[in-house]
Amino acid sequence: MTRWHLRAVVIAAFAMFALPQSADAQLGGLIKKKVKEAIKPPEKTNPAPQPAAPAPASSPAGPPASNSRDPFANQRVPGARALLIADEMISRIYRGLDAEAVMLKDLEKEIAAYPTPKKIQDCKAKAAQTPEGQKYLNPGNFIKEGMTNDQLMAAMSRMSTESDAYFKKACPWDETKWSDYNRSEARKAIRTKAAAKALPTDTTVFVKGAGGGLDENDFGEMIERILKYCELKKSMDVKPKTGGFKTPGDGGPDIFWVYTESELKVLQKLDCDGFKKKYAAQLGAYG
Repeated sequence: MTRWHLRAVVIAAFAMFALPQSADAQLGGLIKKKVKEAIKPPEKTNPAPQPAAPAPASSPAGPPASNSRDPFANQRVPGARALLIADEMISRIYRGLDAEAVMLKDLEKEIAAYPTPKKIQDCKAKAAQTPEGQKYLNPGNFIKEGMTNDQLMAAMSRMSTESDAYFKKACPWDETKWSDYNRSEARKAIRTKAAAKALPTDTTVFVKGAGGGLDENDFGEMIERILKYCELKKSMDVKPKTGGFKTPGDGGPDIFWVYTESELKVLQKLDCDGFKKKYAAQLGAYG
């Protein structure tokens, strides 16, 4: 960076702060942008692209994985098991969903108690108007006439660091803490915890670890199959019958929804409308 360029940045910074200060939340952003531009290291040139390595020889394909929704598909593998919809499993699903509902309410309370991005920006704008805020945003308090290029860069870096620390202390909240992405991730974490809360009453009925809940995939699969049954019940005969029930699913010729006779007997007792109404705020993540 040339001496002329650094002087130009400093002059631009002085000119900006010679104007009357406003309560705009972008007040500190402009000078930080100038600072970052001034101390930005030279861009690295990308190395010349290297020729791609030859593809490894293909290995023999293993047996095709089953993509059937048949809950008994993996019983062909020794030691594997399938989760069945039984009275106990329905109770476990209710326990898991009830626990999830409590955790989701707690999450919403936590989000509601946290300052919104607008409130955080308003706080920073107010902090910028204080004498201390003005001190940190005034280049003249950091940059002096006659400084060398290295001294100028060091002074501007110090200005950026100290002003950031000041605003962090005055308004110690993270504007992105409850972004849409972070909210989604928090709900996913709750879903995993809810599955673990789907504890069996009689641990001898299920071989998934004594006293343990379900993992997220098993929990979600059970709920998905319950919801699908309730949907099919509106247009098809899903009464218990020998051999169970099987109907094509979406996604290909080998995709099916499969229910055993014992599962249909259990599901026949389920109040589908009551189930969907009670957990309406949650089931969208599973269906």
